[in-house]
Amino acid sequence: MMNKDNFVFNGDWSFEIVLHAFAGFQERRGPYTAKSSELPANGLVIIEFEDDLTDNPDPYVEQLNTLDFIFNNHEKIAHALIEKTVQYTNHGIEEEHQHIKYHTVKSVMGVAAITIQTVSKDGVSYYDIACGSDLEEENGLNFLFHKERIVSLKPNTGIPRWDALKDNGTYEQFANKPREGKIIQRYTPHPKYNKLKPSQQFANDTYEHSLIARKLNDRFINEVENGTIDINGIYKGPDWSYLELTYWFNNNELSEYLLSKKAHIRYALHMCVDYAYSEEALAMLLKHGADINAYDHNGKTVIYKLVASLLYWIDEHYRLNYHTHFEQPADTPENFKQKIAHFIRSGADPNIRNLNGQNCFDVMKNASADIQIQVSNFLQDCLKQK
Repeated sequence: MMNKDNFVFNGDWSFEIVLHAFAGFQERRGPYTAKSSELPANGLVIIEFEDDLTDNPDPYVEQLNTLDFIFNNHEKIAHALIEKTVQYTNHGIEEEHQHIKYHTVKSVMGVAAITIQTVSKDGVSYYDIACGSDLEEENGLNFLFHKERIVSLKPNTGIPRWDALKDNGTYEQFANKPREGKIIQRYTPHPKYNKLKPSQQFANDTYEHSLIARKLNDRFINEVENGTIDINGIYKGPDWSYLELTYWFNNNELSEYLLSKKAHIRYALHMCVDYAYSEEALAMLLKHGADINAYDHNGKTVIYKLVASLLYWIDEHYRLNYHTHFEQPADTPENFKQKIAHFIRSGADPNIRNLNGQNCFDVMKNASADIQIQVSNFLQDCLKQK
């Protein structure tokens, strides 16, 4: 296990160390700072260096200075964190936690990770300690430090970098600097360690995504033609194909190109309807073999989702009692009706059941009686006109 005596940077920007001052806190190494054990932590902490897209294969000197400070002062850091938490609980926190005292803080929170930033002051980088906590169960807490001084304490939802820039006096300079578009490229490992930095790995993982988003279609097409990009490649984060991504970014030119190259359609029809719908876009998908009654990854047809969205908009009973967590669609009832009518004319069947066994007429049973009649009559009229 690494400590101040044996630490040697080897190209890995994240590593584990034991800081005994953090023993006894909650174990918070699960996803999104969730509890990972019911037993107290033994002081094992993840430390990460923030990196950038420069060719420099090593952390900055200021970051290494901060690491050395953490090694030698983790008792002071833990003390400052505990004291600040007690103050936090006494000002505006929910009443149930206002009993928290210095000696009980460890029982309600735990360290998930320490990130040493590239932003620095007086030769030492800022670092933030992300904590999971019973005090902020949804988001956790983030403590931004410079040495043993806490610069800010906030729910773990923002970007602590901004607070660091304000603290070192460079925020205005940074905010007023002309923003340049990020250079999109593939990176290769530096020969010193033969490892990619995390930001470089992320840039490589999102390379095709970036080309599609920025509509750099000539580059994308050239790389397909020379075999560098697979037309059926997947953007791994949300598990979206490149064709599906073109609809997310309303990149119609690239959608048509990928369809002409026989890219797998998969859920592209659903993405088109959700984000880039037009009758022309639908016609193009159907021309290239899209099944208008295909299921999405949740086992639902497009026509079912459209009818459910229409019900959400026009019926309060349906909205309040059955879809309280429904993602609010950015559309109007009239537009949903137009889409439904067009889909049925194009071959969509409202009688087809989803994988959960419901069809469009079944889902209407969750609506109020007059809306059931209204929407049912509308669907029957669409079927007759077809």
